[in-house]
Amino acid sequence: MIHVGLTTKTSNLVDIAIRLEKQSDITVHTDPVEVLRTSCSVIFIDLRSFPVGETIVILKELANHNVKTIGLASGKETPDFLLNLLEEGMTSILVDYSTTCLKRAIYATQKDHSILSSELLQLLKKKVVEKSQAEEEAFAHNLLQAGINLTPKEIGVAYYVEKGLKNRDIAFLLGMKETTVKVHISHIYTKLAIKRRKNLVQHLKELKYKEKGACS
Repeated sequence: MIHVGLTTKTSNLVDIAIRLEKQSDITVHTDPVEVLRTSCSVIFIDLRSFPVGETIVILKELANHNVKTIGLASGKETPDFLLNLLEEGMTSILVDYSTTCLKRAIYATQKDHSILSSELLQLLKKKVVEKSQAEEEAFAHNLLQAGINLTPKEIGVAYYVEKGLKNRDIAFLLGMKETTVKVHISHIYTKLAIKRRKNLVQHLKELKYKEKGACS
């Protein structure tokens, strides 16, 4: 049995949660965030139920407790807001609340993968590329400081792997084929002597946090 949380102020999402429980082995809890963060490893956040500032606060609080989050969007949110959520650690953002999509998001999140709709990816692509350029340079610096020598394309792939994106999403954002992304990831595995994607993500995150700690 999988236990997930749901933070919402709308009854229709509660109904959707009930339907999800009936059609799967997933139990959905709708307790306050303070309770959910101690009992669930994955929590859905209804982006329509909270002001922008409060949503960010909730997201940061859950991230501090190593809780993974999935945003339930209306489709009317601004690209800047959605990008901010992803930067703060939100794993996936959904506009499709079907049982199939919700289940896919939960299972993907448990594997440190993300799910973003093609429409949302199109919306965010320009913003992501613009904002990620400076971050990617800092990321490349972190790798260099750690003695890790990757090609520019491998750095770009590693940057998005660390953020938890799937290969197809990385391919979309970098304008390359998914098979090419897989080849780059294979090279990264070899250069870092790491075998599993989960371990690679963890290693890259540790490099980032070490750099932040050194600068603080």
